Amino acid sequence: MTGEAAGAQASGAMEGVANGLAGGLADSLAGGEAGGMAKPAGADASPDIRPGLIGLAAALGEDEGDAPAARAVGFARAERAVMLRRYARARTANLPLFLAAAATTFLIALQFASPLACAAVFLPALLAELAERSALRAVARLPERERARPAVLVRVHVIGVANVAVTAICLLSLAAIGGPDMATLVAAATLGLSAYSALVHDMLPGLNLIRQSAMLAVFVSPFALTLHAQWPTPSRAATVAMMAAVMLAALLAVIYAHLHRNAARRLRAQREISRARAIAERRARDLVRVRDEAERASLHDALTGLPNRRFLDRLLDGIESRARQAKGDARSESRLAVMLIDLDRFKSINDTLGHDAGDHVLRIMADILRESVREGDFVARIGGDEFVIVAACARPRETSTAMAARIIERAARPAPYGDQLCRFGATVGIAFLRPGRDSTRRALADADLALYRAKRLGRGRAELFREDLRREAEAARLIHDDIARGLERAEFEPWYQPRLSLADGRVTGVEAVVRWRHPDRGVLTPADFLDAAAEAGTLAEIDRAMLTRALADRARLARSAGAPPPPLTLNAGRGLLARPDFAGLVRDAALPPGALAFALNDSHRGADSDDPLRWTADLLAGLGADAELSDFGVGRAGVSTLLALRPRRLKIHRQVLRPALETEAGREVIRAMAAMASALGTEVIAEGVETEMHAECAAGLGCGVAQGYAVAAPMPAGRLGPWLATAAARPPIGPFHGSGGRETLRWAPAH
Repeated sequence: MTGEAAGAQASGAMEGVANGLAGGLADSLAGGEAGGMAKPAGADASPDIRPGLIGLAAALGEDEGDAPAARAVGFARAERAVMLRRYARARTANLPLFLAAAATTFLIALQFASPLACAAVFLPALLAELAERSALRAVARLPERERARPAVLVRVHVIGVANVAVTAICLLSLAAIGGPDMATLVAAATLGLSAYSALVHDMLPGLNLIRQSAMLAVFVSPFALTLHAQWPTPSRAATVAMMAAVMLAALLAVIYAHLHRNAARRLRAQREISRARAIAERRARDLVRVRDEAERASLHDALTGLPNRRFLDRLLDGIESRARQAKGDARSESRLAVMLIDLDRFKSINDTLGHDAGDHVLRIMADILRESVREGDFVARIGGDEFVIVAACARPRETSTAMAARIIERAARPAPYGDQLCRFGATVGIAFLRPGRDSTRRALADADLALYRAKRLGRGRAELFREDLRREAEAARLIHDDIARGLERAEFEPWYQPRLSLADGRVTGVEAVVRWRHPDRGVLTPADFLDAAAEAGTLAEIDRAMLTRALADRARLARSAGAPPPPLTLNAGRGLLARPDFAGLVRDAALPPGALAFALNDSHRGADSDDPLRWTADLLAGLGADAELSDFGVGRAGVSTLLALRPRRLKIHRQVLRPALETEAGREVIRAMAAMASALGTEVIAEGVETEMHAECAAGLGCGVAQGYAVAAPMPAGRLGPWLATAAARPPIGPFHGSGGRETLRWAPAH
């Protein structure tokens, strides 16, 4: 295997180990106690690396930041500390052997020199060796962070070099005073000492090089002295000892080479594993950080920084859990206030100024809530423009109402956005709960009911929950369910109210009004269910059911009468006109132009423009249907709506017609309306004509058509055909002659 292939294999192995350990370490880091971490399987496989080279590397590199270079510095320091500890232990572990070797050498030296000379030579070497061993034991006892400092490594090298120098001088002195035999023995001893030093000092290559160089100088010096001083040839015993020393040195060299190769492999493997573990731990920490960030992001709103709905759910679950655990504790009797806040006019700001302005308003509202609550209160954003406050209160009613008043007052102040002002407000619903007794989810629902009531009463206010609100909500839910079932069972049906011309008594059309044939409550009028249908969002479905049944009734009436029925008018909400199948239903009926009309009211207008009205007029004109403007004179159905829609017919609301019977001002208003419609070519219908006097008044003020109970009450489809046949046989219009009843308005010829 080539070097590049081996390097690639080692890198791949390191990467695999890192990937394998990262997942397990992430859980250990996240779940371990402070300052500790569970060790993965196999962490003790490398005893030379214990106790935690990676943890030490992280600690030593933390001052450098979290960059890769800083982590590399930390790892190098940790490796240095571990190597110094291994060297110190190996260097100081063989003191008895050293003393035995020194004693043996001293006894041999006594054979060649005086005791005083031997003592003078051996004592400095012994003291230098003991001093180095003592210093190394102190280094081994240092904390890992202290031992990793460069100054400690320098000190170890200085002490080692000093010991090497003293030992070399003593050996040379011993060879000089002992003659050729002693010099030969010193050279032999130097070979053994060099081999031993190579084994021990391999962990510090620099110091090992210095020591080997000194030993080489000592080994060569006896031969140099022999040549220089012209000493006689050493004795046979000295020569034999020299040869034995050479053979021992050669043997030790072979052993050293084998051990060094194995040790190098083991050290490389340990370093690769250590680096892999370092990568794994770093990735595990990154995973923990990313997981913590993701968890925080999942519990907080990114726009406002407030807790979100998920955080609120956890809080409410925790409140209930603690309440169950503290049941019977006096402290559990404290009450909580749950406040639901909804922004007013927020949709208008989004539509007119853009979503950036809406986001700006939401951030301002979040700041208002933070400033308005007390320390320890919980604030969350749970929807588009909905916020929640949960506050523990000794006096919940007083505290929550005061807090709501502050919020409403601050939210009413215009908020600058660029060169414009965002005007919004806040409506608050408040409910209370006693942990352990009341459901937190029920309290949140109660606050929502109170908020809905506040919205109905005019916005920009706070409402407290009352029990009757829950009963009303339950009744509304039941009627919503009834409406859904009624749509499924086709219980909604059109009833028809005819219209008569005030000029000649001719039937000019019929209007289809909705009735609900309830299985338990009988026939219900729109006043009984339309508001509930609007809340449930089912008005469009009811209008569609009315359209399909009315078109079917008209087709049957045409077949039975053998003649085209009078024009049909249907009330159409915005939801019906926006349905994708609306145009298809009208086209499939294949009615002639003018045979079908749709009554529109002010709900078709936009918030600040008449564009929706123009779109509706164009849609109906494209389908061959007429547009009628109903409820004229009330609400927003005024002159601008009339001009934008240009309807075929205009219906004056009954609330405008009735005052005309009593005051001249009321009559002038109707007369002006009729004149304005006539100028636009629009037919005027008087709605709510219930008596002969109503009909006479409407005719005198310029209304051309009458609709109401004086003409006919709304009737089911089965009664419409006979009524139309009777109406067709009536004589032309003449003076009014009322019968006094509410069923019909009778016409008589002129006298």
